[in-house]
Amino acid sequence: MPKPTTTATVTAATVTAATVTAATVTTATVTTAT
Repeated sequence: MPKPTTTATVTAATVTAATVTAATVTTATVTTAT
């Protein structure tokens, strides 16, 4: 089992990556639409 701290770090990193990806997609969509 991974340590809780490790799990939290991985989760945070995943959420951050997902947020960045979503922001990138949104920006690309807006740019394309414009």
